[in-house]
Amino acid sequence: MTCEFLAQWNVLDLSFADVSACKAQLAGLNLSGAVMVGVQFPYYNLAQTNFSNANLTAANFYSATLSNALFTTANLQFATLSSVTADSADFTGQARLSGATLSYGNFESAKFNNAVFEASNKIPGATMSFGNFHNANFTLAAMVGVNLSGSLLYDGTIMSSATIQNANLANTTLWNLALPNTKLS
Repeated sequence: MTCEFLAQWNVLDLSFADVSACKAQLAGLNLSGAVMVGVQFPYYNLAQTNFSNANLTAANFYSATLSNALFTTANLQFATLSSVTADSADFTGQARLSGATLSYGNFESAKFNNAVFEASNKIPGATMSFGNFHNANFTLAAMVGVNLSGSLLYDGTIMSSATIQNANLANTTLWNLALPNTKLS
């Protein structure tokens, strides 16, 4: 795929497209509303890229830089966000992360307000094991059946009114959290 129509990518169906030729031009791009099911972004610099309302089902962001990227209301079901650097990234507005893998990622100060990580309709909960969620915001997040084993949730992480049920919290660091009205079971 060439980069000739890069500015129009947000209105094209790029499902399973090979975007590697444009790797150096994607940081900061507006891809809001894009359809990019199964697209591979491993090790890409996607800092400040706008993926709001995008369909990124099963997309692969392994070890990508997603600092300050926007994923507001994006569909990231079954996406791979393992080992990413996503500090201050925005996954708010019911971004769908069910079945996604966020293991070993750095999500320091990321916003997950109203995000959906939960298991439902034969889709498993998100796997967030060994992730760094220092100072992240999970206000009103739906986290039913998630795997947070070995993760760091500490020093200002906010989980106000979040729903956390049937979660794996084995060896998770939970320290200095804000948990008002959180539903734990």
